Amino acid sequence: MLEELETGDYLHKADCLSLVTGIPLLAVTSETLRIAEVYRIRLFIPRHPVADSVHVALASQYRLDYLLTWNCRHLANVHKVRHLEELNHAMHLHVPLPVTPHQLQPWEE
Repeated sequence: MLEELETGDYLHKADCLSLVTGIPLLAVTSETLRIAEVYRIRLFIPRHPVADSVHVALASQYRLDYLLTWNCRHLANVHKVRHLEELNHAMHLHVPLPVTPHQLQPWEE
């Protein structure tokens, strides 16, 4: 979902784009889109932007440990995580942990 970074209008855009240069991209398949549709319906993730549900679907499908996001309303909140766990177990999918960048910072030195 590189398009989000490329089309957005935000501070440090060039820096963000340089961070992802060379990182292999995950393929969005018909299965990814099917899983994303289930998330939109069952997790109440809004249809727009569609990328939110696709991000979760990719993380689940490709068995990623974490889904890094700033979206605390629809993704990185305890209520959504619990629903995601139940839904993914029912679909026999891996459960990624949605986290914010702050949660990944090393707070102790």
